[in-house]
Amino acid sequence: MECQGFLIISISEKVWFISDFFDATAKALAEKLKSGSVTVEMKANGFEHYGPLGFSLERHDEQISAVSGDIMLYNGN
Repeated sequence: MECQGFLIISISEKVWFISDFFDATAKALAEKLKSGSVTVEMKANGFEHYGPLGFSLERHDEQISAVSGDIMLYNGN
């Protein structure tokens, strides 16, 4: 697979560039972002921070092990 692009995430004053978008869900998110940025109101739960996108994306459910720094889509939104 080849890299499909990157995502810029800003949280407060910090900015991250997320790369290696491979699957159909990531492509759908990139397409959605062409019409403007998305703001997600986050909540904390231990080391996790989560919040709704405000729209749904295609799901490719599989069990994985997360590590610190992972960005994940749960339940398609």
